[in-house]
Amino acid sequence: MQKAISLGLKSWGEIKHFAEGVAGDIPDNRFNSLLQNLVKCGFIERTENGEYRPIENLLPKAIKILHSKYRT
Repeated sequence: MQKAISLGLKSWGEIKHFAEGVAGDIPDNRFNSLLQNLVKCGFIERTENGEYRPIENLLPKAIKILHSKYRT
């Protein structure tokens, strides 16, 4: 989910579609719970228009670095 957001996906549907492409089917209530946990922990925020984005600009860079370093 964080990777989807760091790639510029902003809407609930875009992020869910990306996550399901990676992890398979995710029930809506479970997806909502996971997304809200990221908001509560301060990794992402939900804007007034309902879009999601990283809290800090460093998060997308860190995710890209970790992804390239630990890519299988």
